[in-house]
Amino acid sequence: MYYGERKVSFDSRLFRLRQRLESGLTMALMIFLFVFTLSVIVYIADIEAHLFGSASQLNDLLAASGETPWGIVTSLFVHANEGHLSNNMIALFFFLVFLVATNALLPKAEMRKRILSSSLAIFVVPVVLNVFWISLFPEVKIMGSSGIVYALEGSCLGFSMHNALELKRPTTYTSKERRITLASSLSNIVVCVILLLNLIVSPETFLGSKFEVVVWLHALSFCGGLLTAFLYTIYPWTGQESAVSRKSNKGP
Repeated sequence: MYYGERKVSFDSRLFRLRQRLESGLTMALMIFLFVFTLSVIVYIADIEAHLFGSASQLNDLLAASGETPWGIVTSLFVHANEGHLSNNMIALFFFLVFLVATNALLPKAEMRKRILSSSLAIFVVPVVLNVFWISLFPEVKIMGSSGIVYALEGSCLGFSMHNALELKRPTTYTSKERRITLASSLSNIVVCVILLLNLIVSPETFLGSKFEVVVWLHALSFCGGLLTAFLYTIYPWTGQESAVSRKSNKGP
């Protein structure tokens, strides 16, 4: 292959990668803005009530508890203070970018389906856990987007572990597919190591709360996100084989 042909081929692959990243990051940004906008609106409304000298009950009204069952949904966008809000939003943005990066070398359609499945899971898992928790402890008030963040982190780990395992099957691929698989696997191994080190080396930082109830919710949300990612890779939305395996037939 001549130099000019190799350059065209490289430019073509780079262009397709840029298209996938733009598509994935656009979806991730939409998810982030949805959570961020609702959270900021609720926080500003609570702050304004305090500034005008009235004791705001908005957070209590929207929190999840036995007295406010609608809080199983609304509590996901309620935060106690600016530190609580900023920490959750930074973590949410970080793991959304991680999710895109983890699946960036897959075909664009498959990457979009994985982001969509994760976006559904990160809302469904915390809501289900809130229902379960307030039925057991109706007197406890729960608020914050941390359930979304931990479910998303679990989803990132699940997909990165699955993608990394493709490294053990290079002999079934062509030379071009082996290079793509190697790049995908190595990048996902790095993601796996980062997430697992955070979990193993510093579990108290990973769980991130001094309240036992919240710690359990964090852990269960993480496990829920991890499980949904595993289920997707076992039973993808289309076809019988794993979505990453189908990459070898479709190309990047």
